[in-house]
Amino acid sequence: MPTLLSLLLACSRGSIPDLDGSCRSGAPDLGEAGGTAVDSFDLDWTYSSGDALSWAGPITGVLAEDLTSFAVTVDAGTGPSGIAWLVLDDEVIQDWSGERRYGDAARTKGVNTDSWGSWGDSAWDSSGGTGWVPDGDGWGSHPLYHWPAPAGTIRLPMNAATAPSPGCLALLPVASGDHRDQGGQVHIVTKRSPASQDVLNLNAVLIEGAGMSEDQVWEAIAEMERIYAAEGGPALGEVTLWLDGLSGGGAYLPSSGAELGELRARDYEGEEALNLFFIADFSSESGTLGIAAGIPGAMGVQGTAGSGVTISVETHLDGTGAIDIPLMGGTMAHELGHQLGLYHTTEADGGTHDIIDDTPECSDDPDGDGYVTAEECVGMGGENFMFWTAGELVQETISSQQAAMLDSSPPAQ
Repeated sequence: MPTLLSLLLACSRGSIPDLDGSCRSGAPDLGEAGGTAVDSFDLDWTYSSGDALSWAGPITGVLAEDLTSFAVTVDAGTGPSGIAWLVLDDEVIQDWSGERRYGDAARTKGVNTDSWGSWGDSAWDSSGGTGWVPDGDGWGSHPLYHWPAPAGTIRLPMNAATAPSPGCLALLPVASGDHRDQGGQVHIVTKRSPASQDVLNLNAVLIEGAGMSEDQVWEAIAEMERIYAAEGGPALGEVTLWLDGLSGGGAYLPSSGAELGELRARDYEGEEALNLFFIADFSSESGTLGIAAGIPGAMGVQGTAGSGVTISVETHLDGTGAIDIPLMGGTMAHELGHQLGLYHTTEADGGTHDIIDDTPECSDDPDGDGYVTAEECVGMGGENFMFWTAGELVQETISSQQAAMLDSSPPAQ
């Protein structure tokens, strides 16, 4: 079980306080040598009616020299949550404090420069910046797309240029709405001195009535593992199959909201395991193959509304009514990739791409309909498992850096 710590320090959200002395003298060491660990901190919220947001005191901890990756999840129980500012080893990585309101631009620290940059209103493009967060439009843009999310999460590294530094980690949790009577937690998942071959542990949760057999679940899992392994990505470790049900019967859920959040918040054994839920279909978003709980979503943490990926069975049926196992395995690899922090290689408009250097980018739209398809992007990333939409062609290509990001994710042990 995670260690429960409470570091509720008095603060004002108007500015980032000088945390250097207090962090190094009183903050706990995070993680455990030799693998993945979760440190959890209790939150006590103060509500600001002016912007309808709840704020908690700063959370601080010390990251060890052997740190390779970490992820931070803010869980307010209900409603979106996130991180107002984050400081790592005296460097301000993200700052959305001061007079900013929800939806306003955040300031972000560059990797290759010492200058501040602001998120603008234009679409983000991988060729346009060298900082932690290039141009975008607020908390909802690459690569800190953690707001609004049911359990807001940030992870480092996000690409090869953003390896985390050891030292003091400090952050300020924030949540939408009034959470004074609900409490909440911050979960910091750290990975230290990883094993020579990292593996991901999974909970595969088959919901009663989903229309899928246990054998088909195992076949789809094997297909997903094959995609990840192609460029040296993580293998699967302990995989546990759970049979579960939804209250009221049936296996249909809205694609967002409390019902889906309650399913993902179910606590299964295996603290650092990732959850894959198989339902019949999404009742409010026809044609959706699967949904991750964020980019990234909560990882290595059970019991939050963002803890898991949900897969629709019915949208994977072929013309004969049989489950298309290769397609489902690709969807599982894709959505779990989002959960661990991977973006679409190319977005629908063809002008927005991921932050991975070795993934192909496509902007070809020969029919001029404003959308690029997998077929239009053959040889330019349409075959990649993280392309924005499925197509008739096989999408199982993974780049070496995509595999490395999956392998470096905090839950990979």
